[in-house]
Amino acid sequence: AASRIPYRLAVGGYPVLAGGRPLPGLDDTASAVRTAVGTAEGGRRLLLLALDGAPEYRGGLTVAELAATLRDLGSVDGFSLDGGGSSTLVARMPGAPGVSVRNRPAGGAERPVPNGIGVFSSG
Repeated sequence: AASRIPYRLAVGGYPVLAGGRPLPGLDDTASAVRTAVGTAEGGRRLLLLALDGAPEYRGGLTVAELAATLRDLGSVDGFSLDGGGSSTLVARMPGAPGVSVRNRPAGGAERPVPNGIGVFSSG
């Protein structure tokens, strides 16, 4: 039997969705490029959302729209993370030798950020 390794994760953010409902008082006026994480299926599914920061998409979402989007994607609980130029999604596509940036970060390039969420598979 494989041993279980206790993983711990700490990322700065704030809740926007709890129990499938957006929290009261979320901003519904200021649109921006955003990054968010949500859980679904009793915590067995993790949803990562990084909005595109390219100028043609820079209208972004309000925090209230972000919560609604997470809910529409199936999240029960969700958190807004650092956005703007920090919103970068990197992935290794099936068969690719390495990772690549999958969105267009605001400002046109990746930038150093203090934290991130990594998902790794041995398969």
